[in-house]
Amino acid sequence: MRSLNASLFLRGVFGVVCSVASIFGAEVKEIVSEAVFLGGEKREWAVFEGREAKGMELRVKFEGEANAAEQMLFVRQEDVKEEWGVSLNGQKIGNLFLMEADLVHALTVPAGALRDGENELLIAGSKGDDVVIHSVALVEDALPSMRALRISVAEAGGAGAGGSGG
Repeated sequence: MRSLNASLFLRGVFGVVCSVASIFGAEVKEIVSEAVFLGGEKREWAVFEGREAKGMELRVKFEGEANAAEQMLFVRQEDVKEEWGVSLNGQKIGNLFLMEADLVHALTVPAGALRDGENELLIAGSKGDDVVIHSVALVEDALPSMRALRISVAEAGGAGAGGSGG
């Protein structure tokens, strides 16, 4: 599956995204903070043997405020091979990204999708695909400049991807 280093890196990337959003003045609401294993009755991979899936959907209720502007939903996901829909308050906003790698996927939350008080996030699949949802955070898109933010990763003393170092 994945190495411990990759997992720590992605946990760090998720944290960086949320931290940068906070620096730009955006409110960050953590909706899922612990890994949730979803899937059917039969395990796809030996690494999942013995683990009990929570079923084919993750339904989380959370308190929020109505959104007059777009927001972003960041989902750290792993092992997605089939379609898994993502909905807020019964409105589909997209799907998980089809890739088995552990990654952070961003979905746009349209204006008006959230309401004052209780809201509900639903991530649902229809086939026996085993997936892990590591974390989910809702980020108020307070500054349009955040959309253009570019983060590059470089080895110590080396050049970053597509960059000239530092």
